[in-house]
Amino acid sequence: MPSAEMTTSTTRPSKQGPNYGCPTFPHPSCGNTSDMFMNYMDCPDDACMNLFTQGQKTRMRAVLAPNGFRAGLTRSLGCSSLGGGCSGTQTLTAASGTFSDGSGSGNYQNNSDCRWLIQPPGATQIELTSPSFNTESGYDFVKAYDGATTSALLLGSYSGTALPPVLRSSGGSLLIVFASDSSITRAGWSASYTSNGTTSLPTEATPSEVRLYAVPCFDYLTIEVPISTPGEVLDATGRLVWQGMIPSGGYQLPVQTWPSGLYLLRIGGHSAARFVKE
Repeated sequence: MPSAEMTTSTTRPSKQGPNYGCPTFPHPSCGNTSDMFMNYMDCPDDACMNLFTQGQKTRMRAVLAPNGFRAGLTRSLGCSSLGGGCSGTQTLTAASGTFSDGSGSGNYQNNSDCRWLIQPPGATQIELTSPSFNTESGYDFVKAYDGATTSALLLGSYSGTALPPVLRSSGGSLLIVFASDSSITRAGWSASYTSNGTTSLPTEATPSEVRLYAVPCFDYLTIEVPISTPGEVLDATGRLVWQGMIPSGGYQLPVQTWPSGLYLLRIGGHSAARFVKE
């Protein structure tokens, strides 16, 4: 049995040994009414576990509290579901660019509350198009505001699978807000924008601005760039294994099905970083 279970054994009924699969209640052993097989310190399938004992809860709160032994887990990217997501507000200042809900090849996350403030310096108008759109109809919405805050004129509120129309701001700011509820997700959406009257700004990230972070427990690679930039990954033989747009802020690249070996990440046509898939 795992050591964590042994240290908390006095907080739950005794049992003969670990349970596997998905037992049905009652599931007695060694004279008890039923094993607490739904407890997270037992070994059944994930779908059948939903309980912590009081002792386990107290122990976890202690180690995850600020300055606790494992407080860093609460800030880990491992808390994000595969495919990633979005959070907070991102300000986009490039003259043109692409962004999305951040889900990559997976679905977006429940309880998303994300904003993109498009505000290129010197812009007089911003035009927004959405080449892909799929949200839970009537529950998860993308809203566009003609300004920098939600107090500005609402240009449109969109949900479902119909592509939104081309949107144009009346000035140099456009705010996009994405909100999803607590259940049921879809493939998500992406958007591209252009602007008029802007000063010349970089349109792609440079290799020195790229940051890579491995998340071994979910087997994906987080790529962070300051500006939405096209990227591609080649294997050691030079074969193209992935190509796509990396949105500003970050993208979680699933690599769980890739063979072990050396890979090269290219950003905007230039070599940016090498990484090893073990």
